[in-house]
Parts: sequence; C-alpha cells; structure tokens
Amino acid sequence: MEGLNQNNQKTEELNFRTALGIRIVERGEGWAKGEMKAEKLHLNPLGIIHGGCLFSLADTVSGSAVIGYGCRVTTVNGNIQFLRPGKPEGIITAEARVVKHGKTFSVCDCQVFDDRNELIAATTMTFYHLEQENRIPTAE
Repeated sequence: MEGLNQNNQKTEELNFRTALGIRIVERGEGWAKGEMKAEKLHLNPLGIIHGGCLFSLADTVSGSAVIGYGCRVTTVNGNIQFLRPGKPEGIITAEARVVKHGKTFSVCDCQVFDDRNELIAATTMTFYHLEQENRIPTAE
C-alpha cells in the first residue's frame, strides 16, 4: 500500500519486491543492476539465503533489464544454478543483461553476487512482451 512519510512525500507501494527489500539501483536499455540486503527473513532453516529469494532478486532485475526497452513483460520461464550458499549478512547484488530482445520474447542472463563479489547464482530468464498498447514510454 502506498503511504506518506514524515515529510508528506509519497512512499513506495508495498509489494512482493519491496517486502523482500529488492531495489533496482541502475537500469538501461537491456541491462540492470539490483540489490537486496540480507536479512533474517531471507534465511532458510540452514541459515543461508533461501533460494527463492535469490531467484526473486534475479527475476526482478532481469525483468527490469527488459523493461529498459520500454516494454511491459511477464516471466514465462526461469532457470537458476545455485553455485554457492548465500551468506546470511551483507548486500546481495544481481546484474542482468538481455541476450535476445525479440518482438514477442526476450531472454536475459543474470549473475548474483554476495558482498565479497563471489558468484552465488546464475540465471536465464525468458519474458513475454505484453500487448503493444501497454508499452512504457522511454526517455528520449
């Protein structure tokens, strides 16, 4: 839910992305970088970052990379390789690049790093482009 802060400025709407603490820190046409501060709520019973949190971070950042082209998308497929355990503290960073941007689908690769810049996961995501009339205006 959208609200107001102490200065009566709009705050970000509460949704899945914001509940997990995922932030997009950079984005351009076909690329994006995002981050998530590891918190207790992100941990699985083994005390490491839950794979679903890493997947959600990669999916969100990858989608943002495709949105950089000005289109609205939805994820239709995702594949992840968990390479190392995610540390229970620090900033988790994801960097995504579109490898194919077509008329109907886009494919994006994303790498997820811990705060020591160790690669902890790698993903490939496929996105379906929603109807053309729903295109997001791009800055010119």
